[in-house]
Amino acid sequence: MGTLDETLKDAFRTLFVEVPYRSISVNDICRAANISRTAFYKLYSSKEELLTHVMLHDLCEPVRTIRATIPTKKFSAQANLIIDEVRLANVQEHGDFYRKVLKDCPDIYLRELTKGFASVNREVLESYPIEEQEKDYMAFFYASGMVMLLAKWIHEGMDVPPERLADWYQRWATDNWKEIALESGMIDHLQRR
Repeated sequence: MGTLDETLKDAFRTLFVEVPYRSISVNDICRAANISRTAFYKLYSSKEELLTHVMLHDLCEPVRTIRATIPTKKFSAQANLIIDEVRLANVQEHGDFYRKVLKDCPDIYLRELTKGFASVNREVLESYPIEEQEKDYMAFFYASGMVMLLAKWIHEGMDVPPERLADWYQRWATDNWKEIALESGMIDHLQRR
């Protein structure tokens, strides 16, 4: 979506930081973004959908964007590190917004980000030659871990630099993905394609 969507997201972030989520109406969002209700409803069905979109845009889209620029026939730990650094930098850039999301909407944060990260993880796992049920559980396992890690980092004031946290996550999680890829023959499988 274009400029209207960016304007709407920016206005919503600002409003969200200043006003309790429960008190924000679609009219308030429209006034803050200087758009009509019709324009809002062409993009979103509710303020919850907008909130979800903002979080997924900040945290899941970097994965898709960066993965689209790297070769898909090999495992890239460096790309995964870059993805996590970008994701964390986006949260840090909008720190007040994410602190407020955790305070006002922890259920939306947990539910929607876990679904979003699991979906991205599932896309990554498509090429892994492991059974479908294991892919689903693995996607959820890593998604829930990242969502909770972000929650802890946000709650504690984001004092750990994004690069350091991304490096830790790389050691804890990404190296395990590479090991699973090796064990399952995924790397050989992809190189034969």
